[in-house]
Amino acid sequence: MKFFTIAISFVLIYLTVSCKKEGCTDPIAENYDQKAKEDDQSCQYIYGCMNEWADNYCEECTRENNSCKYSGSIVFYLRSKDRELFNFNKIKELTLYLNDENIGGLVVDKQLYRQDQLPGCNSPNTITRTFEYDSGYTQRHFLRVHDVSGIKLYGVALETRASKCWPFYISL
Repeated sequence: MKFFTIAISFVLIYLTVSCKKEGCTDPIAENYDQKAKEDDQSCQYIYGCMNEWADNYCEECTRENNSCKYSGSIVFYLRSKDRELFNFNKIKELTLYLNDENIGGLVVDKQLYRQDQLPGCNSPNTITRTFEYDSGYTQRHFLRVHDVSGIKLYGVALETRASKCWPFYISL
């Protein structure tokens, strides 16, 4: 009887020690099982964009799937300190071309922004353009500024960055 009790005890101890609970052992998985001792490849994840700077950031996602989308904007405006320069040159209105597309005009005598006052995107008397970023975080653009009669005043290369509204003042 003593032998039988000892044998049963050893069998129970062996079964308890050798029996490993299977389940998902990855703590970031949706179905993580902290009692699981052996991973059975059953882990489930929420896939999506995990970059906080992206337009489609997924806060609850646990795995990146390279689906992030980015955009950025640039806002063009006139500064009040340049009013005299525009008036001296008899320039009342400017036409802006971005990457050879006419994006609109700015009237010199309308609201002008002080040097310490940066307009936000879509502020009054500004022109705002938003860009989608297929890859990377920067894009290069070319801006041409013409007076109302069509005379080119100047051209400049610009670089925009994703997830920002970049102010750019127009001067002579």
